[in-house]
Amino acid sequence: GITTQDVHQERLVTNGFRIQQEASPDHFLTGIVQIINLRRVYVRMFRNHIDGGGRGVSMMQRNPVTRSKQLALICMTLLVAFAVSAQEPDPESLRQQVEDTERAFAKTMADRDHDAFTSFLADETVFFAGEKPLRGKQVVANAWKPFFEKPEAPFSWEPVTVVVLDSGTLALSSGPVRDPAGKEVAKFNSIWRRETGGQWKIVFDKGSDSCNCPVEE
Repeated sequence: GITTQDVHQERLVTNGFRIQQEASPDHFLTGIVQIINLRRVYVRMFRNHIDGGGRGVSMMQRNPVTRSKQLALICMTLLVAFAVSAQEPDPESLRQQVEDTERAFAKTMADRDHDAFTSFLADETVFFAGEKPLRGKQVVANAWKPFFEKPEAPFSWEPVTVVVLDSGTLALSSGPVRDPAGKEVAKFNSIWRRETGGQWKIVFDKGSDSCNCPVEE
């Protein structure tokens, strides 16, 4: 039959896979705490068997399946801990993620795909446009809708500079904005936030005019 030990082992395995799928700075400590708590429960259960007149020892001797489950539980604990630590990408990998995300974001304009554009916006995103900032995903999406109505994209952009915080939670992306002829007409500055699950969403965006200043000799 299914024992309490089996239930705890199944929970540990489930949490292990969840940690591997959603590993992020917010989930790291939570996953470790879950592993420690589950192991403490298991240890208490085993000690109770031993205190009951040595029945725990005799049960282990008579039942190799129980011993195998113990070894499997210990191995899974170690594997999950290593998997969690291995999930955190290095700074250069994070920087590349943001650059790729910015390029994919820009591609939504070239593809005339307003729905895809909207999917990159954080729920509380803020876009600076005119005197009053646009606040919220739907407000920004509605304001940008006219840019997607004509067959030709009115402008394009690409990241040139991408910098990520050491914590891996926020990133700055900036670069030129060009008209259909390829002339630089502005510069953009965007702040991206790493969400639960590792996705990057844009939280701030502000453009500025390009300087047509004369070159100093």
